[in-house]
Amino acid sequence: MNIVKASVLSTAFFLSGCAFDNSGSVNSFLAQEVRDATVACYKSHDGERLLLGSQYVWMTCNRWADAKARRSNL
Repeated sequence: MNIVKASVLSTAFFLSGCAFDNSGSVNSFLAQEVRDATVACYKSHDGERLLLGSQYVWMTCNRWADAKARRSNL
């Protein structure tokens, strides 16, 4: 019985891969660009991290990077 379940699940898994849309790759590209810009911004604001806190600086840099990526139509 377990072999039948495993066969059905593995077949469904492999067949579902064909139904995927490549729009996820665009979203992952955008997310990677936002992450890279956020890290660069975060690293360049050492003093602010000490005064304001690292979480505040990270969130501010993340909002900035997200707005920048969306503005440039990535």
